[in-house]
Amino acid sequence: MSADPWEFEQLMGEHQTLIRGYGQAQARCSSLIRQQAAEIERLEGELMRLRATMMMRDTALFWMQADYVVLEAAPGVSWREAWARRLKEGLARLQEAMRKRSALPHGA
Repeated sequence: MSADPWEFEQLMGEHQTLIRGYGQAQARCSSLIRQQAAEIERLEGELMRLRATMMMRDTALFWMQADYVVLEAAPGVSWREAWARRLKEGLARLQEAMRKRSALPHGA
């Protein structure tokens, strides 16, 4: 059996077309993987920022609850007045912490 040069050329052309298509598919997949990795990194950063915000909120709430217990037992001062003052102070501290957090770059 001898190979026909025309058939060989046709086969080589088909092979080159398939290899070109494979390369394009591989490039598309690589691009998608890079995009997904960037999105995952962005989401992980946002998750960390949200967790930090939640920790700050929970910590402030814990201290306010502890202050409430102490102020409720304080003699000579209306516990409502003392609580209102402490609540304002705590909220001011929390707002300042939130301002500092929002001033951070999103990648930090």
